[in-house]
Amino acid sequence: MPSEKIVFLDDSVDLRVLVSSMLKAKLGVECLGCGSVAELQANRIEVLKSKLVILDVNLGPNEPDGLDAFEWFRANGYTGKISFLTGHARSHPRLAQLSKTGVPILEKPVKSEKLCEFVRQAYGPKDEEGHHEFSGY
Repeated sequence: MPSEKIVFLDDSVDLRVLVSSMLKAKLGVECLGCGSVAELQANRIEVLKSKLVILDVNLGPNEPDGLDAFEWFRANGYTGKISFLTGHARSHPRLAQLSKTGVPILEKPVKSEKLCEFVRQAYGPKDEEGHHEFSGY
């Protein structure tokens, strides 16, 4: 069964803490912040149970990027929803590949209201037991 937790991949510790704190305060949703694709892989079991993954595209020079993470999720049978988050969407060298995935791309800076609405839509309404219904991409 999918976990209610969101996975947030970004190389900025400050942004991971900010997004995690905001989602917890505004929506009551737990967030697992990871700073690299290697950290995602190290938390494989927990990560693959999540309903929603938000992947920063650019994770630093000479590091696997958000598209590499996306491919890892697909190769590992992930069935939840995925979104990219980037401040470089228009100029990223892998933009054409990002666009072909069909995955939504949120652009930085993303306002908290927009991010919360995106998460609400991803989670969908709650069922009779109080769990969110969900259909991934």
